[in-house]
Amino acid sequence: MNRLPWFLIVFFLGVSPAMAISGESEKFEVTVVNAARVYHPVTACSGDQLEVVKVGTVVSLTVFNAIPEYQEIKRRNLDPTSAEYLLFMKKASDRFSEAVTKTVQHGRYEMVAEVGAITVKDHLPPDITSEIVRHL
Repeated sequence: MNRLPWFLIVFFLGVSPAMAISGESEKFEVTVVNAARVYHPVTACSGDQLEVVKVGTVVSLTVFNAIPEYQEIKRRNLDPTSAEYLLFMKKASDRFSEAVTKTVQHGRYEMVAEVGAITVKDHLPPDITSEIVRHL
């Protein structure tokens, strides 16, 4: 079987030889639209423009729907002002945060945000919701 030399593959894929050798990835320009919905890093501010290598988006409601405490809130139709609701929601929020942290560590994401909370120039960031659900 004939194989193309690595430099021709790099040329056809549009990756610079330095990136191919070093394993460095392309950086993407990210603008933070809603910092309250950026789950990692939590230090992001609305209006920030950052360069990141690996970014993912999430539909948090899908993740919350998979969390037992959130399911209990819905099943019992708890009043958002009740102590039970607040306790269940705190536990559900903690589980969500832990799952995001595990996903960030496992996937080496530099940024994770709600769909629509960030814009990425010339790139559609992947939806990593199912990854986060797996880390619950």
